[in-house]
Amino acid sequence: MGGAYIMESSNVWDGLTNLVSKYPLGIKVVVWLILFSGLIALVTSGIQSWLIYQDEKRLLEQRLDNSAKIFEPALSRSLWSLNLDTTRGLLEGILRLPDVYNVSLVSSDQSVITIGSPPSGQPTKTKSYPLYHSKSDRYWLGDLTLMATLEPTRQFVIDRFFNTLIEQLFKTILVAIFLLITFRYLVSRHLEKMSRYAKQLDLDSPVRALKLDRKEPASEDELSQVVNAINSMRIRVLEQSAQLRNSERQSNLAKVEAIRDNQNKSLFITNISHELRTPMNNIVGYTGLLLNGKINAEQREYLTAVLESSEALLTMLNDMLDLSKLESGTLESHSKPLEVRALLQDAKVNALRTSRLQDLRVETYVDAELPRRIVADYDNLLRILECLLSVAIAMTDKGQTVLHVQPVASTGNKVILRFSVEDSGQGMAEAELRKILTNSFEVAVAENLPEVGVGLKLALAKELIELLGGQFGVESEVGRGTTFWFETDAELRLPDANAPNDELGRQLGKVLVADANELSLRNTLDLFGEEERQKFDIARSTADVFTLLNQVADSNQVYDAFIIDDDLDPEANSEIALVAILKGIRRSPEHHHKPVIVLSDKPNPELVKKVQANGASAYLSKLDQVQNLRDILFGLFTESTESPAFIVSPGLMQTTRQTVRGEQVTVLLVEDNKVNRDLARKMLEKCGCKVDMAENGEVALNKLKDRKFDLIFMDCWMPNMDGYETTRRIRSGDSAIAGIPIVALTANAFAGEKEKCFKVGMNRFLTKPIRFEQMAGIVKEVVQGTLDKPELADQG
Repeated sequence: MGGAYIMESSNVWDGLTNLVSKYPLGIKVVVWLILFSGLIALVTSGIQSWLIYQDEKRLLEQRLDNSAKIFEPALSRSLWSLNLDTTRGLLEGILRLPDVYNVSLVSSDQSVITIGSPPSGQPTKTKSYPLYHSKSDRYWLGDLTLMATLEPTRQFVIDRFFNTLIEQLFKTILVAIFLLITFRYLVSRHLEKMSRYAKQLDLDSPVRALKLDRKEPASEDELSQVVNAINSMRIRVLEQSAQLRNSERQSNLAKVEAIRDNQNKSLFITNISHELRTPMNNIVGYTGLLLNGKINAEQREYLTAVLESSEALLTMLNDMLDLSKLESGTLESHSKPLEVRALLQDAKVNALRTSRLQDLRVETYVDAELPRRIVADYDNLLRILECLLSVAIAMTDKGQTVLHVQPVASTGNKVILRFSVEDSGQGMAEAELRKILTNSFEVAVAENLPEVGVGLKLALAKELIELLGGQFGVESEVGRGTTFWFETDAELRLPDANAPNDELGRQLGKVLVADANELSLRNTLDLFGEEERQKFDIARSTADVFTLLNQVADSNQVYDAFIIDDDLDPEANSEIALVAILKGIRRSPEHHHKPVIVLSDKPNPELVKKVQANGASAYLSKLDQVQNLRDILFGLFTESTESPAFIVSPGLMQTTRQTVRGEQVTVLLVEDNKVNRDLARKMLEKCGCKVDMAENGEVALNKLKDRKFDLIFMDCWMPNMDGYETTRRIRSGDSAIAGIPIVALTANAFAGEKEKCFKVGMNRFLTKPIRFEQMAGIVKEVVQGTLDKPELADQG
């Protein structure tokens, strides 16, 4: 009970404190002063009433003593004479005295006489008196006990307490009012003025110095000290404000100048990039055409070096342009559905295009637990992987470089992906790792990194990873290679988006897959569904292939298709082994017309006709297999003719004359630069196309009125009428020309340029320098009728 009372009192006190704390200082002082005054009045009144009560009790005892003293002789005589009537009469007389409510007498012979009744429920005072013989104290006659009520005394004290309390409250309130008036006059009004003055202080329009409404004291008091401190602070604030404003003006000027310089730098890099792409287009293009012609070994070596150097310069230019976009904040992140394997293969293709590989294999691997399709930022992920893969290739002389992705955590439809690039190079020491993690630009001069430009790629990769909100790390040990990794978020697609082609599963029978490299073999098998893989036989050498072919006659299980790696026996002559396998397959009557697809990690253009002559159905770069292998295999199964056309990767099309299957594709080439026109014309003619040219959009529109074209290559930046306006007019013109496929040719690698081209109705987007295989691939799409039709509703 006591604990509950204390807790309740504490809650009341806290509530009162919180209530008072919401009001201004003056009201707080009034409230607390009244509460304190009331408490003092209550305590003093209580003490005074207690003292009065004690005095009244002493007076009552004195009255009882006096009454007993008066009646004691008579009672002693009546007891000695044994006169009970007299004794009772005396006791009744005592009962009539004020305050006495009960009288009792106990005689020496233990007889008891009691007169009156004690007050019920009232406080009492009881006192006993011994009775002796008048002649001698040794003769005890009995005890007289008197009982008096304290109720009148208590009531008197209570009435006196309230009167005293009211008197004390009146006095304390008068004192409180006096103190409040004094506090108001001496302190509170001056504090209010200080508060108003502090609110009026404005750096833009400073007020006059603070002065209180009072006569200045002879000696400085506390208020004077506060006023002087506020005025001194005002002066310091004004001085610092002036300095701050001056500093802010200088900072704003410096900021504007820095922004202008950064914009000029970005514009300079952008313009340099655009201007350099025109001569680079010619260098790369003509070098590629020469390499595809009849030249001797020495000339091929020189031209290959020129092409590789040009590609490296172009890649460095792209890296600088991307870093410039990141610094200016123009590079954005946009998520879209993508196929993980295709992303890794695209990164591999782009990295290998500018890398010189000797005894090095580059493989990609996607963890089996990760769905084929996700939603992520394809463009920036591709750029990061290109940079890291290029660095890994530069650090590795021989062995293997693996591009790997796996899920590390997932929540709902969100997944955290870990991309890693592992190489088998010489690795790096701890000091070199610290350089990479602190300043990637220093990596170019690191002892274990031979190529200039590696630091630029790592810096670009780190900036892009930060743009995606990811984490970047490096693990390395001298002599054991290096692993570059980063983690980023992605969204999962619905499971049905990952389902393989059911039609292929129904068509597919027994398949022989031959590949000596375990990771490459796994990549090939992962392109097919689990049910399809159960139909595959695996060969890891030429001997294994012939062993399985010899078992066909015994098991009566004919293979419906073959997928053969062109480097099945690295220790032997791989070309001789491949030709032997192809001849062995075609010698078997049951396999004479079965599809045989040859896959190559480093396709050799000179090998195309040889594998075709020995019975291969297709010769594909492994860089194309993710996008093409399943479709090509399905197409070979459903081909109606007994001698289907030989299929070759776009980059090798110049080595075969079946690119357009004897059909003549008419192309309108719209390009204002004469050198670029001549180069593009020669590339298209080498693809078997018939080419007409126009130097600007107006000339192109006139040519379209007089002649029918199958395909248009459109430069975007031209005088008189640019490619965007020309495309708009074509798409909104006569139906005979509105549906012609249009391919954008531009040296503009700015952000959003591709979307701009697609918005006006173009079907493809090629940035300069243009490569022969890109044009050949587009021409092939036109021949096959697979080039996307323009969406006229989005022309804008």
